[in-house]
Amino acid sequence: MSLWKELRLSVDHIVNSTNFTTAENLVDPFETTIRYLGALVSLTDLIDSGVVPSNTLPDGSRDAILNQAATLGNKLAPSFDSPTGMLWPRVNFTSDLPSPDPPPLYPQFDNKPRDAHPAINPARAGSNYLENYGLSRLTQNLDYITNATKAWSHLVWNNNHEEWPGIIEGPIDIFTAQPIGSQRSWDGSHDSYYEYLIKAYILASHEPNAITYRNRWIQAAESLRTYLSSRSTLVSGLEKGRLFIGKYDNGQYTNEMGHLAHFAAGNLILGGRHTGREDLVSFGIELLDSAHHTYNSTITGVGPERFAWIPAVEDYSNATREPEGEAQREKHKSDGYWIIDPAYHLRPEYVESLFYAWRITGEQKYRDWAWDAYLAVENTCRTRYGYAAVTDVNKRESYGNLKDESESFWGAETLKYLYLIFADNDVGDVDEWVYTTEAHPIRVIR
Repeated sequence: MSLWKELRLSVDHIVNSTNFTTAENLVDPFETTIRYLGALVSLTDLIDSGVVPSNTLPDGSRDAILNQAATLGNKLAPSFDSPTGMLWPRVNFTSDLPSPDPPPLYPQFDNKPRDAHPAINPARAGSNYLENYGLSRLTQNLDYITNATKAWSHLVWNNNHEEWPGIIEGPIDIFTAQPIGSQRSWDGSHDSYYEYLIKAYILASHEPNAITYRNRWIQAAESLRTYLSSRSTLVSGLEKGRLFIGKYDNGQYTNEMGHLAHFAAGNLILGGRHTGREDLVSFGIELLDSAHHTYNSTITGVGPERFAWIPAVEDYSNATREPEGEAQREKHKSDGYWIIDPAYHLRPEYVESLFYAWRITGEQKYRDWAWDAYLAVENTCRTRYGYAAVTDVNKRESYGNLKDESESFWGAETLKYLYLIFADNDVGDVDEWVYTTEAHPIRVIR
């Protein structure tokens, strides 16, 4: 985009005004890794690869950025200090000690586990590899990747019984690596573990564990298709129902999908291409078609945070969701699904999957769908000074519908993927770069 002046201002702030050794409160190592550490590693890679022209930044900027990344990586290191190597929920930058969830979270999230040991879900254990692999490569310090590998080792080399091959149950006790629940999904809290399996293989296919990561991803993708995906009942004009992916919790199939799970379509397309599994590419494309439908069938043209459907086959007779109220019943009748949570939080997962579909298949419709999504978000979420989340994607009027909220992933992911869809294919080439779960590109190592 050639915004070099803005980049210089940002780098000056990172290098001269940011102190990663202190924090006012407990630090979330998961969010800090995917948002901050990934960004610093990625920026160093972009400088080294020449994407950032050599005369753009002041002398010494590259090393100063990497030093900040190493400083942050070192401060996050105590979070891996559990008996299993799995991440603690928090880390204290003052004492350099790990910590359970802070007590204020419990009133806010009623379903958070309150067990003798801290427990985390698979995404927290399994979303450190890409960032820390990049940091170890750049610093030549293997401690970072060693920690990240150990953190997900109990998932990758799972000693617990897997009823569905490749699918990990959570939450997981970080002291014993035993599941304390029976939640299985590719949706939020589980999603990026599966995302990172195939991306770890693509990033460094020569590494000793790469084939294991590849094979575990294939197992999980096949189980996703077999056990968690279901078609909606037919509506007028369709030959078959829409394909969605639900969740499983203690013996019950939850016929509900969150916006976060839209990432799966692109991940399947990407992974299917790299593993020679055209059936998984087709699975991803069909999920993306259904995701498009959830955008295209709202008043604003923006997809909802959560929605549900009635599975069309008897195998899912224990599905837990049914439409409530006239509005949900009418939505189900007309569109084959109904909205549970109508908010839009500026999330990227739909356009992320469009990015992979466009780059890998070259079909123009994915660019067209991306443009439609951009215009819909522009018309729905634009404010005087930026973009805001909305409370209801089925309300046309903006007054009272905008939320005082704009997450960092709006710029880091949603806008980036939209830009890349319309840029030349050699910009951020998917054969040369692996994108982290926050869309930070890390160079592929051959």
